[in-house]
Formats: sequence, structure tokens, C-alpha cells
Amino acid sequence: MAAAPAATHLHPPFLLLPSPPRLRPALHLRLIIPSPPPLRLRRRFPLLAAAAVSAGGGGGGEEAARKADKTQQLQKRVLVGVAIGVGAGGVVVAGGWVFAAAVAAAVLAGAREYFELVRGTAGGGGTPPPRYVSRVCSAICALMPILTL
Repeated sequence: MAAAPAATHLHPPFLLLPSPPRLRPALHLRLIIPSPPPLRLRRRFPLLAAAAVSAGGGGGGEEAARKADKTQQLQKRVLVGVAIGVGAGGVVVAGGWVFAAAVAAAVLAGAREYFELVRGTAGGGGTPPPRYVSRVCSAICALMPILTL
């Protein structure tokens, strides 16, 4: 055990004497590794066997890479969210034609998505509207915000 550097302190005759070294307790670390599930469970549940194999052998590097990847994805998401927020705020502050055009674009995208959803789920017995009807309805929906100016 390493001794700490000796500090000095004053004694009654005001002499500088070295203080006795303090011993530091040893630091004991234990690595707790979970035991794999019993063989009968690994045979019945293959996912348990796969988890036992991945937990047992050198997954530290993979986990660190996965954590770094998640951190990078979070940074990208935050940046995209901030950019969208700044853009939407700019559109709201600009107002007028800019705001009406942005609302019209959002309504057009939403209407197109809705009609594609209706077309995709029409196999359940209903008949979807013809494509030109859905496009005309989408255009009318998109023109409504512009007509309010």
C-alpha cells in the first residue's frame, strides 16, 4: 500500500516535524457476471440462449459502439428538431403569404397522405375514390388557406 506524502504540522515548541504517514485502505473491485440460464430453458427458449451467448463473450466493444451510435443519432435528431422549429417560427413570424403557402403545403401533404391511406386499406371491402378525385380534393384543401387571404 502506498503511503501518502508526509505532511508537516507544528508542535508546541514550534518545530516542524513530519506527521506519520496515513495508510489508505485497498480498493477491491468485483466483476459480477450473470450466469447463463439452465440448459433446459435454453432449449425451450432460443432467445435466452442467444442472450446468454451475447452477454458472455466480449460484448463491451459492441455495447460501446451501440451507445456511441445512439448518441450520434440523438444529436442528429436534436439538430433536425431545432432546424424545423426555427423554420416554423420564421414562417409564423413572417406571416401573410409565406404563412398561407406553408399551411397550404402542409394541408396538401396531409390530404395526399390521407387519400393514399384510404387507397391502401380499400381491400377490406370498400371502393377507393378514383385517383383524379383524390387529387382534386387535395388541391381544393390546399387552396383553402390561400383563399382566406
